[in-house]
Amino acid sequence: MGGGRNRPGRPWAPPRGSCTEINQLVELVRSWIDESSVPVSQLHQRLTPDHFVARAVPELRRLRDLLAGDGLEWDVVEAVADVCFPDDSSDRCKPRLETARALWDRAQSSPTPLAGAQELALARELLAAKDRTIEIYQEMQRLQTAYEASERGRYQALQIATLLFAMAGQAQAKVTELKRRADALRSLSARRPEENTPLERRLSRAQRQQEELSEQLLRAEQERDIAQQVADHAARRIQVLEGELAELRFRMADDDLAPSGSPAPQLLQHRLGGADPDDAALEDVDRALEKVRAVLDEEHAAVQQAADDVGYRASSSDRMPPDAGASRTRTIAGRIERVSELQVPSGAEQSQSDAGLSGTTPNNWWQFADGVTASVQSDDPMRFDLRERIRVQSKLPNLPRGWHREMALRPAPGSSFSGDFVVGARTNSGRRLDVVLTDVSGKGSEAGSRALLLSGAFDGLLGSLPPAEFLPAANSYLLRQDWDEGFATSIHLALDLVSGDYELFSAGHLPGLQYSAGRDRWEEKAADGPLLGVYDGAQFNPAQGSLRPGDVLMLYTNGLVETPGRDIVEGIDRLTGEADRYIADSGIHGASWHLIEAVAEDVNDDRAHLLISRDRE
Repeated sequence: MGGGRNRPGRPWAPPRGSCTEINQLVELVRSWIDESSVPVSQLHQRLTPDHFVARAVPELRRLRDLLAGDGLEWDVVEAVADVCFPDDSSDRCKPRLETARALWDRAQSSPTPLAGAQELALARELLAAKDRTIEIYQEMQRLQTAYEASERGRYQALQIATLLFAMAGQAQAKVTELKRRADALRSLSARRPEENTPLERRLSRAQRQQEELSEQLLRAEQERDIAQQVADHAARRIQVLEGELAELRFRMADDDLAPSGSPAPQLLQHRLGGADPDDAALEDVDRALEKVRAVLDEEHAAVQQAADDVGYRASSSDRMPPDAGASRTRTIAGRIERVSELQVPSGAEQSQSDAGLSGTTPNNWWQFADGVTASVQSDDPMRFDLRERIRVQSKLPNLPRGWHREMALRPAPGSSFSGDFVVGARTNSGRRLDVVLTDVSGKGSEAGSRALLLSGAFDGLLGSLPPAEFLPAANSYLLRQDWDEGFATSIHLALDLVSGDYELFSAGHLPGLQYSAGRDRWEEKAADGPLLGVYDGAQFNPAQGSLRPGDVLMLYTNGLVETPGRDIVEGIDRLTGEADRYIADSGIHGASWHLIEAVAEDVNDDRAHLLISRDRE
């Protein structure tokens, strides 16, 4: 009786009643549940307040305790009988309840103490469960620490691999340039051989750097893969332990599980020097390689420790060659030093320190774009890494209660990357939301590689400068890249999350659209400013507004509203009309992705959409 063979769900745990009669009553009540084949969860759903003296249905966990004999009351017994046998006649129901009532009355008037052996067995079981729970908590803490360490290592390796991939493109371009110049000078070497010698040294040095960049890239990818495997192993072990802990908690009615948070991934931040001569550019690469080796060594040790902690052993095919990560000692003319972390200048320093915004030497990043474009076409793992980095950099911060945001990015058909991107940050002690939506010129991989560079730079600038200074700084940064088609449109929202007031700055971008709940209509919010990367000293004059309860602000790129042969006003009307229909039916959640699908599904352009809404009071 009460074995639970016919009942769906978990087997019954031993009764925990205060006396023998209560435990016998528990077994009887459980046999009713087994006979009716009603899981406890369904039993709980069928109970009503009318079943109980207190006029309230107990929580599911409390019901399980009651069915184990912990605080069992007579109204629970009657409720179970009513739910399990709703169609029984009174002739069949009465004997069942009479048997249960006799046990209940004896438990109240003359209870039989539990046998010493039974009490001891129960105490031992509870003690063993407590001990195992403590062990599980300790092991889960160790696994969680190992998981976080391996996740940091994976993310660090991913960031390094992305950086090395870009640097490899630069190095390839530098080698090609030096070869061209060396070939041109060889025809003069008979008359002026001394002119060729320094160039040949630089070429040899650049070739060595290119080779080592490839080696370190391979190492970073291996470190990334191993860290991912360790993290997956730790996560699986945590899942198994959580299942065991849930069973123990069920048996012990223990609710003391405390979720542990995961620290934010630590991004590798790096800055290349800004000197013009070839030697300075080569020294930049050497310093970057030194930093890469140091970080990979550190993360390798951390991931290895995490692997040891979780008992993970990589297969022979996963292990790196013994000397794959070894650092080389090389004598190079010039000064070698640690690469400093990226420092973004404050607003007061901005006008005096343009170098703080520079990510590389002049005229070099177009080579980075070409290198990424060429390599991505034949390197699926790296394409995934670059696409993931754009996705991570486009993640928006959480908003306080009463505010919601939705964002979706979609590249042009046939492309892995989007030239549209979004960066956002909570600033001013979390009171202000700064969001920038940018559309980079071009399409496909070329636009995607430029978006990757700009999204990282814009993310570093955002929140470090007053809102009015962001677009001027972004414009200066873009001009210094000296791209052949180096322009972009951008729109910057600075929103006060307390008052709802905002400023909207635009760099040649389409106007924002605000839905006013009080007026029940959409209004354009157009700001004044030229394209980014066209000319220096550009001015950007904001539009101002306020989001009241129930209002929605919509930002988007031209891929959603521009179609050849159709007026842009018609495209905007179609966008707002579809937004009205969707939000009225489904609310803001999922709206951005739906609008891209409904309004611009087959458009041969990158598309980005962002919604910010404020709850109605």
